[in-house]
Amino acid sequence: MERDTIKVGETRGNLKILSISQNYPRKYNVQCLRCGKIFTLTPSIIIHKNSGCLDCKRKDARQEKIKWYEKMYTGKIFGNLKVLGFDDIKNNISYARCLCLKCNQESSIRYISLTSGSIKVCYNCAKENLKKGHQRMSDLSKGGTNLTAATRPVYIKNSNNTSGYTGVSQLKSGRYRANIKFKCKQYHLGVYDTPEDASKAYQEAKQKLYSGFLDWYQENYHDLWEKYKDSIKKRQEM
Repeated sequence: MERDTIKVGETRGNLKILSISQNYPRKYNVQCLRCGKIFTLTPSIIIHKNSGCLDCKRKDARQEKIKWYEKMYTGKIFGNLKVLGFDDIKNNISYARCLCLKCNQESSIRYISLTSGSIKVCYNCAKENLKKGHQRMSDLSKGGTNLTAATRPVYIKNSNNTSGYTGVSQLKSGRYRANIKFKCKQYHLGVYDTPEDASKAYQEAKQKLYSGFLDWYQENYHDLWEKYKDSIKKRQEM
């Protein structure tokens, strides 16, 4: 079998052989014809992997990855975001160009945040939602007293747990565990067959913990109670 020899001045794929860098072990100074970068390679790499320099190979890999992302996700909807396409990968992070169906504005969203469900609206809508939440908390917390723990609705759908109910989490066995947090400590309330039963146990425990709070608040913060009592009662009835 004839040995493949490398000659100075010849072109191999996207590499041009410029000179011999050292004799033992043999290395060559080569130039990438795609970007013009000059670097050193061994003969085996020149013969078998001559598509270009490392930066060009990484660029090709990024382009292939972007094509795959576009094929898989373009046109799909995540929350209020519709994927229009993908931008170039920056710092090994893929960004998707999305249209917010809520405000009809385009924005660039991280691919992993989009597919994991941690981001469901554009950043502008998220800021608006955050402002509304802060305003709501401010309205209920004037006077330095936090009312949210005592006035939260009975059944709140929670997207951060596996059951959909506050204080309830689903186990691997399929049953549901109830927990409540009080004074920075977690208390176990039992395991139940249905999320409704577990949520009922949570609500009963919460009622016992906070049952006397509103009476105390009405007595010590009478002016604020008169101002917010209607909204508090409505939230309790939810």
